[in-house]
Amino acid sequence: MQYVIDYQYLPKGAKELVDIGTVEDIEIDEEGFGFLPASGDFVDIPGDRGGDRKSFRGRVCRRTFSYILGTCHVQVVLAETSDAEWANLGG
Repeated sequence: MQYVIDYQYLPKGAKELVDIGTVEDIEIDEEGFGFLPASGDFVDIPGDRGGDRKSFRGRVCRRTFSYILGTCHVQVVLAETSDAEWANLGG
């Protein structure tokens, strides 16, 4: 099965989601392991240097899975976080 991930961003106080950009294929190995952030995970998506794509940082607030004709479409919504929340992660 092919997996497609679509990241969207929810700024604080906003009601509308912001489309982050491209849809990326997720590679899943034979044992079914893939890198898909879970609810509560912090995600940092860098922009491109000098390009049009902005960077986004947030915490996964929800994931939605839709199965259509052998493809699993995954919507991951990142809620805006503060710098203080990132600083508290440690490491």
